[in-house]
Amino acid sequence: MTTYILMINWTDQGIRNVKESAKRLDAAKALMGSLGGSFERFYLTMGEYDMVAICEAPDDRVIARLRYRLAWEAMCARKP
Repeated sequence: MTTYILMINWTDQGIRNVKESAKRLDAAKALMGSLGGSFERFYLTMGEYDMVAICEAPDDRVIARLRYRLAWEAMCARKP
């Protein structure tokens, strides 16, 4: 498996629903598991990014599917 480091920012909707963030993290972990990957570490940060996740996945497609799914749910933003 390949290790990926994801730099993540909240969207406005994600910030408004911050009290549900633990449930959303559990859902993201379940989604990643269903795609064949796993979250190894997860950090809340201060500065340019709100969160950093260290993940393992079989390939880039798994990470892309995870990122697009999280963006589609409008909780996390991706930088262009």
